[in-house]
Amino acid sequence: MTKIAITGATGFIGRHLLDALAPRASVRALTRRPQPVRPGVEWIEGSLENEAALASLLADADVVIHCAGLVKARRRDEFFACHVAGTGRLLAVMADAAREARLIHVSSLAARAPHLSAYAASKRAAEELVQERVPGGRWLILRPPGVYGPGDREILKLIRAARRGVLPVPGRVDNRVSLIYGPDLARLVGDLARQEEMAAKILEVDDGRSGGYDYRDLARALARVLGRRVRPLAIPAPALHGLAATAELLALLAPRPAMLSRGKVRELLHPDWVAGGADESVLHTHPATPTDLDSGLRESCAWARTQGLL
Repeated sequence: MTKIAITGATGFIGRHLLDALAPRASVRALTRRPQPVRPGVEWIEGSLENEAALASLLADADVVIHCAGLVKARRRDEFFACHVAGTGRLLAVMADAAREARLIHVSSLAARAPHLSAYAASKRAAEELVQERVPGGRWLILRPPGVYGPGDREILKLIRAARRGVLPVPGRVDNRVSLIYGPDLARLVGDLARQEEMAAKILEVDDGRSGGYDYRDLARALARVLGRRVRPLAIPAPALHGLAATAELLALLAPRPAMLSRGKVRELLHPDWVAGGADESVLHTHPATPTDLDSGLRESCAWARTQGLL
């Protein structure tokens, strides 16, 4: 049985990874706090800052899946501390504890535009570190686009707005994005992890929708799922920048960083987040049987209702 070590296992993507992997692999997963017993999973308490915990996590692993990361932070250096320094520490321990292991590094489509935000820049820098430090080409970098599905709190914000008949759109309604359903991404990662050979590649992944979606497409899908008309409403860029500046100021007094930052606004206003861009050095793939957007949104709504969130 393949021995797999996972970072970020308690996050949104990580939880779907455990669902996909635990029945068919021996899994060790890093966690900052105690977790309930889960068949097929050995929890290792620690973090990317704890080299002893990383050594226990990686010992004799065949495959390392690195998906730990931050989606929001107060300062640029927090993103770099997690994504770059944390990845560097993982790779250093991996060189001793799992020298022959293959690495799947779950990055982000944002990494192809590092000039937009500290998040994007740190993701790109972490990719470069992987390419420099994992010998023998035993690495694979995945760049998912927007990932949604059961357990995703961000998609709930759009669903709640759509229930009131409006889909807030950052900038222009004809901006395009790719998407992928969380369980589909997890199954794809699981299939890649079971491959005995791993060539050095960067893969942009999506749900197989050629050209992605614009916000009118998303509004129509939400309308079909919710059974009501949903109108896309463009929010001008100056308004978004003003909201982000206010959110960042308020976050200085709050226990958690704001999700909406000026860097995040630049990402949201970017016109083309479609997987499979013009860079010929980056490959493009999708799950063999991807979940269509309507079905994925229905499953997201169903989960939220069971949690009392809708």
